Amino acid sequence: MIDFLASLKTRNECLFYFGLLCLSIAALILIRSKFSDVQINGVNVLYKPFKFALSMGIFSLTMGWYMGYLTSYKYINLYNWSLIIFLGFEVFYVTLQASRSQLSHYNVSSALYTSLTVAMAIAAIAATVLLAISASCFVLRIFPNFPIIIFEPFA
Repeated sequence: MIDFLASLKTRNECLFYFGLLCLSIAALILIRSKFSDVQINGVNVLYKPFKFALSMGIFSLTMGWYMGYLTSYKYINLYNWSLIIFLGFEVFYVTLQASRSQLSHYNVSSALYTSLTVAMAIAAIAATVLLAISASCFVLRIFPNFPIIIFEPFA
C-alpha cells in the first residue's frame, strides 16, 4: 500500500495532496457527524459534506493517477489547479452551509444563496468539461507508453 501511495504521489503530486486533504476532511466530518443531531429534511446535516469530500477525494486521486500518463505538463498543471479550485469550492461551500444548518443545493432563500447555488453548478459543469477534455486526450492517444489492453474473449 505504501508503494502504491508513493507511486500515486509521483504521478501527480497536486491532485495527490488535494485528494488526501479531501479524504481527511471526510474523515473529520464523519467523526463530527456522530456527535451532531442537527438534521435537514430528516437527515444528519453533515452527511452531504461527508459524501462530497469523500467523492472529491477519490475522484482527485483517480484523476491524479490517469494524469500521470499524459505528457503536456503545462496543461496538466492547468488542469490540476482548475480542478482543485472547482472541487475545493464545492466541498467548502457544502461544508460551510452544513455547519450553518442551511441547504447548499437549491437554496434560493436570498440573492446570495441563489448566486452561490449557481456558482456551484458552474463549478460542477466546469469540472465535467475538464474531465471530457482529459478523456479526449486518451481517446486521441495523446500520451506515451499507455498500457493498451486488448480483450479478445473469443480468441
